[in-house]
Amino acid sequence: SGARPSLPQRYCPVPTGVLWSASELIKPPKKWAQLVYNVKYWSPQAKGGHFFALEQPDALANDVELFFRGAVDFDQCKRNPPAPGQGRGSEPGKWLFLAGE
Repeated sequence: SGARPSLPQRYCPVPTGVLWSASELIKPPKKWAQLVYNVKYWSPQAKGGHFFALEQPDALANDVELFFRGAVDFDQCKRNPPAPGQGRGSEPGKWLFLAGE
């Protein structure tokens, strides 16, 4: 009796982007990912393999840009920028981008 894979028990509200390369071995359905992650961007790729970032760097860069353009309201950031020294700076866990390789 082999162990069955299980989903994490807690929901992660961090906006999440998922990129799947063509030869990805494990491809959970989008609905499963949405049960535990706040999926804002889902990108299956027709090309690429285990080393997707090296094989398709332009496609990866494009996907990262599309994810952040959808997850962050840059116009709002321009309208209401923090005063110098008052920004929150780097905040670990603010955004999450998953790239399947």
